[in-house]
Amino acid sequence: MMAKEELTMFFYIGFATFLFLMPAALVGAELGSAFAAKGGGVYTWVKEAYNQKLGFLAIFLQWIQNVVWYPTVLAFAAASIAYMIGRPELALNGTFVGVFSIGIYWFATWITFKGTDIVSKISSQGFLIGTVLPGIAVILLAAIWLAEGHPLEFLNIPAEQHSLVHETQGRIHPRLIPGINGMGDIAFLAGILLLFAGVEVHAVHAQELSIRRNNSLPPSSSRH
Repeated sequence: MMAKEELTMFFYIGFATFLFLMPAALVGAELGSAFAAKGGGVYTWVKEAYNQKLGFLAIFLQWIQNVVWYPTVLAFAAASIAYMIGRPELALNGTFVGVFSIGIYWFATWITFKGTDIVSKISSQGFLIGTVLPGIAVILLAAIWLAEGHPLEFLNIPAEQHSLVHETQGRIHPRLIPGINGMGDIAFLAGILLLFAGVEVHAVHAQELSIRRNNSLPPSSSRH
């Protein structure tokens, strides 16, 4: 989805990172630490600021989004697995997608019952295997592509893609800042923000992270 935006993807990612992700993460970390003794989390924050009913509404909305989000992501994963094993027709097979999604969901539930230590290990290893290593591979493949003399395709964007290019003295140049031509472009930006949603969920573990950090430091560092 992002690759289709050519160079304007850097604007979208930068916008979401600096105006949403970082503020949300900092606020979540602050509130998670401040209310750590009460369990932390969106419910506690909203309840303490307003009332119990609004706290319940906040945590309900945070939960209900997963009812939609998890099946969507698991269906995407099922389709990816189907292509990986050379059976792309399975991506459109409802039985395969359903069984795969339910199986992974229950597996994740079983892992969660094992405790936060195992979950944190899987999360860190999953981040390395699923994000860092593929990212390094993509960068290396791009470097090989350029070293072999292939062109940079984002320098040859068709002129009819007005949101991705602009014209200067009769020449077409790729845009760094996207052209906002309607609600569709704004909705796309909202979708990018959604990619970073949920960072506040980790704030409920602020106290645990603080304890583990202090236990891992030498005595002189812990006192400071």
